[in-house]
Amino acid sequence: MNNLSGNIVPFYGTDMFTLYMTLNDVKKVLKNAGISYQFEIWPNNGCSPEVPWQIIKVKNVMTMFFAKERLFKISFQRDYMGGLNNGISIGILIDDAKKIDSKLSYNDDNEDYESENGYWVEVNPDTQTINLISIFIKEVLDEDIFFSYEWCEII
Repeated sequence: MNNLSGNIVPFYGTDMFTLYMTLNDVKKVLKNAGISYQFEIWPNNGCSPEVPWQIIKVKNVMTMFFAKERLFKISFQRDYMGGLNNGISIGILIDDAKKIDSKLSYNDDNEDYESENGYWVEVNPDTQTINLISIFIKEVLDEDIFFSYEWCEII
């Protein structure tokens, strides 16, 4: 089991992890909490610029995405014990989520529901329940700004 839980806050993070944290700081938090994880690198070959992403996966709980060792996105999965402040969490019906947040709309290209309130959700097509919630830095919303990677240079 894991001890990862708490509120998911768009454009911010959680009590334990905040967006823009460094890769080393996240690894220290996980180590100190006794949480095991897998680490991988996505090389992003052929992209311009070609900036590899570092990925930390806590099995069935969360996946954290880093560029130039800065956390830019967290995806929460079925074993994460928590949810958004508005009441949306893993396992609720997408129809109920749309009643909570009228800004949730389906994106055909990404095959997910996106909210201008700063998060995306993916839905199990068989059960119509949310099986993934992603939050991210504001720069993700503008590809030109995000892929400049200037946001990695903060502090």
